[in-house]
Amino acid sequence: AHQQEPDSIIWVTMSDGTLLSCTYLPKQRVANWSQHRTQGWFERCASLVNTDGTDRVYFIVRRTINGQTVKFIEVMYNQLSPVDDIAQSFSVDCGLTYQGRPATSISGLDHLEGGDGEIVADGNHARAVVQDGTITLAYPASLVHIGLGFTAEMESLDIQPMQMPVKGRARNIVTAEI
Repeated sequence: AHQQEPDSIIWVTMSDGTLLSCTYLPKQRVANWSQHRTQGWFERCASLVNTDGTDRVYFIVRRTINGQTVKFIEVMYNQLSPVDDIAQSFSVDCGLTYQGRPATSISGLDHLEGGDGEIVADGNHARAVVQDGTITLAYPASLVHIGLGFTAEMESLDIQPMQMPVKGRARNIVTAEI
């Protein structure tokens, strides 16, 4: 699938169930492949134009939930601007969001039944087993993202300073922008 806006990305489902993406930004001379894994198997992908003119990328993902093989249609969350508040960060796969009055019990999670739900509740990370489609939080929260966890890894190219080469010397990277 080709996602054109907000960035030009080619999405490819692989025969081993992983997902590849190639970001291509010719004005910045950037072409980069990335690999994506999930707790399941990426089967198909499609890119559709959203009402705001950006492209939304959808996937068919096969997962085993509570001993049953099920397929989900999932959409990639497009984050157009950096999230300054961790509570706003949707950092889960196959997830849902609760937003409302502070609550300790969140239901409607049948799609995660029997699994460990990764939770970001008002910016705090937690885990809970989904039982009867419900999780119970240790404290009330008003913004809760619940889904399957994943590990994000990044490997950069060698960083060359603008001044003279300093091969063999340790460098301290203080910030990085994504």
